[in-house]
Amino acid sequence: ERITAKMILARFGVEEKAVASLTTQKFSLREIALILTLAEHSGINTDQLSIMHRDKGLSWSEIAYNLGLQPADAGKIAGKSIEKQQ
Repeated sequence: ERITAKMILARFGVEEKAVASLTTQKFSLREIALILTLAEHSGINTDQLSIMHRDKGLSWSEIAYNLGLQPADAGKIAGKSIEKQQ
């Protein structure tokens, strides 16, 4: 993947265990970047966001929209913020 765990750690300033926890939940690194972007934007913690997606069945687009972001913009924000770390 173009996105690496090291890039995520550098961009979001989170601890390795936070990324490891999301990886254990079977989220891809791209999804983890999106989760952290949504958390940063909304103030909602990553556990709540993962529950919205996994347990409540909301798509990432629906979650972004519910948080006041255009779905495409959320993906672009996540991708661009990570690409700056390359």
